[in-house]
Amino acid sequence: MRKVFITMLCCLLMATLANAAPVRIPGGKADEGVAKIGNGKFIMGVGAEYDHVDTMKFKESSEVNFDSAAAVVSLAYDRKYSVYGIFGEILGPEFIDNNGGPFKATFDDTFMWGAGANGIIYEQEGLQFFADGSYSEADDMDFNKITFGSTEYTKADLLPGASIKGKFEQWQAALGVAKDFEWIKPYGGVLYVDSKSTVKVSVTGNSESASVKNKDKVGVFAGMTVTPLKWLGLNVQGRFIGETAVMGSVTLRF
Repeated sequence: MRKVFITMLCCLLMATLANAAPVRIPGGKADEGVAKIGNGKFIMGVGAEYDHVDTMKFKESSEVNFDSAAAVVSLAYDRKYSVYGIFGEILGPEFIDNNGGPFKATFDDTFMWGAGANGIIYEQEGLQFFADGSYSEADDMDFNKITFGSTEYTKADLLPGASIKGKFEQWQAALGVAKDFEWIKPYGGVLYVDSKSTVKVSVTGNSESASVKNKDKVGVFAGMTVTPLKWLGLNVQGRFIGETAVMGSVTLRF
């Protein structure tokens, strides 16, 4: 029973976070910034993004929904290449499974961080072909409550000294194409995700852990950036196939 429980929790964590990272695209002609750094070649960016995953199918009759909020700090070079760091929270992930009986599990809000880089790899007649790669991690995830049918279990129901913790790691790579219209840039492409989730159950000094990798590794994305002012960037993005998700962000450039 314990091994079944651990495996179930591993699946929960993997489904909750796999494919959860938005694709971040490099700058274009409109990304000028406010201040010139290094003869105008470097542009600092500070922004915030909110990601809502409405439905992520994991197996028959099960789904996951969650939100995440993060701050993004970036440094762009020549309006074509950039590196960035991500710091934020995964908010209230919820897993629902009606296969074999109603089951629902939620985890507490958890700190997440990540880093990545992107760049324009080829330009032709106004089209920009770009690549983006990132790594993200959420550690020390703590479960909130689990419901089987009408029976609910919370942290208070655990034995003294018992704990259920989770850790998530994800690598993501994306290839896309964008069209720069000075202050509007639509874009789209494909992404590849390789994630690993580990759950550790500890009871009276003894612990057991198990890991699982994501199943749907390939998805698609599409979005648009708008730069109404040279120092302000707005972005909206949708991701499909592996999940149904939408992300919105705002960036201030210096």
